[in-house]
Amino acid sequence: MHSARIELEFESEEEARLMYRALKPEIESRPAGGVEASITLSGNKILIYIEAENISKLRAAVNSYGRLAALIYDVGVFVEEVQDGGSATPGG
Repeated sequence: MHSARIELEFESEEEARLMYRALKPEIESRPAGGVEASITLSGNKILIYIEAENISKLRAAVNSYGRLAALIYDVGVFVEEVQDGGSATPGG
């Protein structure tokens, strides 16, 4: 088995909690064969642990969860800027 650990640190516990709540259902229900993943929240940090039967599946899972976390973060920033009355551009 191959494994990887992704640690995400946020400025506040609230930001970490929001990201955790968004990622948890995807990580817990992921039906990918040969891949196991778990997520934990501790203060302002999230830890994602991934195990896969081969390195290709591990790389794919790491990339998938990384992109998902980045997307969730970008949407949160966009929503916050819109709520503050600014003009926001996603991804920028």
